[in-house]
Amino acid sequence: MSVWKYLFDSEWLQRSDIDRLEERSNGISDQLRRSRGKTRDLATWTAELQEEIARLTLVNETLLRLLVEKGVVEQGEFRALLVAVDEEDGVRDGKLTRGAALRGRISCAWCKTQNDRGAKFCASCHKPLPRIR
Repeated sequence: MSVWKYLFDSEWLQRSDIDRLEERSNGISDQLRRSRGKTRDLATWTAELQEEIARLTLVNETLLRLLVEKGVVEQGEFRALLVAVDEEDGVRDGKLTRGAALRGRISCAWCKTQNDRGAKFCASCHKPLPRIR
């Protein structure tokens, strides 16, 4: 603050209020400038994620076609397993919800090993697993 602001100002409280508001306005302007950079960063990150998703989709489609062409799996068999895995999280929505892999597993009562939901016997101790509907 300069002396010239106060030279012809008889109201000291009013001048201090004006100075405080100027500082606050400058702070808000700085925050706005910084947030614009973050918005650009977020847009760039979103575009990169979309490109990565497109690449992964291409890889998955290529792998499926290769498996079908080589006779390793039939497309209907793959689709049935895809639906079964999708339903493991409790919702048939075309995506795998975070943590679904664990929710789709059964803990062995004897050795506490995590087993696939469709398994009849424990992979570790070979004891029968409870039926899950």
